[in-house]
Amino acid sequence: MAYDLTFSSVEEILEYINSKNFPHPISRTTYSEKGFCLFTWDEAIGFMKNGWTVSKKIRIEAENLEKSLEAPHGYKYETTGEILDVGAFLTGKPECWLEPDMVDNRKVYKIVVNSGYSANVHQEIVKNRGVAIVSLVDLLQEDGHIVELEIVKVTRDILNKKELKIRFEIGTSPLDIDKLSFMIANPAFLRRIIFAIEEVYLNTQNCGSYGQSGDIIIDKLNEPNTIYFPCLNGYERRFETIENAKLEVERIINKIKGE
Repeated sequence: MAYDLTFSSVEEILEYINSKNFPHPISRTTYSEKGFCLFTWDEAIGFMKNGWTVSKKIRIEAENLEKSLEAPHGYKYETTGEILDVGAFLTGKPECWLEPDMVDNRKVYKIVVNSGYSANVHQEIVKNRGVAIVSLVDLLQEDGHIVELEIVKVTRDILNKKELKIRFEIGTSPLDIDKLSFMIANPAFLRRIIFAIEEVYLNTQNCGSYGQSGDIIIDKLNEPNTIYFPCLNGYERRFETIENAKLEVERIINKIKGE
């Protein structure tokens, strides 16, 4: 998929949004709806540079979520092993012991996060989804897998442009959790930083409704290990609560394990 803009670092993003100086850009104004974005422009820039310190709370919530989930470890049945499967033993099956599969099952998983969502998506839902993504990254890394992260934003029907596609290349672990949490769990990343990018790209301080968020298509045949988090439009209920976020991570982990 071709992208109009690709950013590989925080420095590139900041340089781009500061390349034009509008007198009163929407991305820097005070929003009247508190649930839309509580954070100011200066706070958003600070988070981009230094990370979002509330990510410590996200980390705690993610760790609590992980405690009730299992990473996708692989086991195989043998005549001897570490764990006795009582059910198999009682049936008289000789291969009733579970032994860790020593075959190197490590993979490279690419997690693609679509940062788009409509104006009515509350920032608490954005944060809950961020907790889910941090948890999934942790679980995969704990199981020895390599995780590559990418953030995308697709905007359709914005001013005179049919579609604008932006990609943020985050890279592989270890990941800066403070900066990662801001980009995937704080509404100011979309409603301040990405809005500012769109303003510069379209050379205007007001992009109107700022378009409609759209999705990308993942080619599962050629990218079987890509895990895609679509834009939140229509998926809000999956992340309404931390418990819902946990169920979503569990669903993804079970899919990876083939259950």
